[in-house]
Amino acid sequence: MPRIAKPRWNASRRRWYGNVGERNENGRRREVFAPAEIGERDEAKAWEWFKTAQSRDRTAKPQPSGLLADMVCGYNLTWAKKQRDEGKLAATEFANKARHLGIFSDQLGQRAVWTLEPNDLTDFGIGLLDFCTPTYARNVCATVRAAMNWAVRDKETPLDANPIQGFKAPTIPRSPARFAERAEAAAFLAHWRTRSKRKTITGKYDRMTLLTRSLRLGRRGGLGMSSGFNLQSRAITRPV
Repeated sequence: MPRIAKPRWNASRRRWYGNVGERNENGRRREVFAPAEIGERDEAKAWEWFKTAQSRDRTAKPQPSGLLADMVCGYNLTWAKKQRDEGKLAATEFANKARHLGIFSDQLGQRAVWTLEPNDLTDFGIGLLDFCTPTYARNVCATVRAAMNWAVRDKETPLDANPIQGFKAPTIPRSPARFAERAEAAAFLAHWRTRSKRKTITGKYDRMTLLTRSLRLGRRGGLGMSSGFNLQSRAITRPV
């Protein structure tokens, strides 16, 4: 059984690495970096990761060194253009795909596909945040991932597996919670009170719902009976 290369810690990149990649012309295996999630003290996890990577390398079919990431993007766009011409892909979707893959090719297009790693696309997505929103950055990364997955399925593209599978897309921050001001809540309740009928069952239900909502808001310190909203009157008084 082949000996598993011992993982070593790279202090500058703060990641484990080992010589478990494909062999060069001198027979030496290239260096492969483990995911950044494996910390400096997790040597056992690093051993397991490189053991899996090396066994996967022995079973995968050889990849041509001349296949560049830019070429994969070009093949995918050629296929997408045909889909667009046949009416199977919207023109706007094709334009977005071309724009996204163009951004990726400008930065990583000259890299051989087999040298790409999930962390490369993770870092690429983080770099996009300097000039675009998190949502757009995630969309660009998703387009690149889809192109790589397509290349794996395509019989004419010599790609055995998606090299960036498992990357982390940029996080979209949650929007801050916003609560209605008293004046806004009062206007909303007054509007629906005037639209509900007094004598119908649904009207009585609506008015009871508004009354319950008003009392609940009052207990929470928001709009309530004490704040000047009166269900029996059409007027809204401003609290002193």
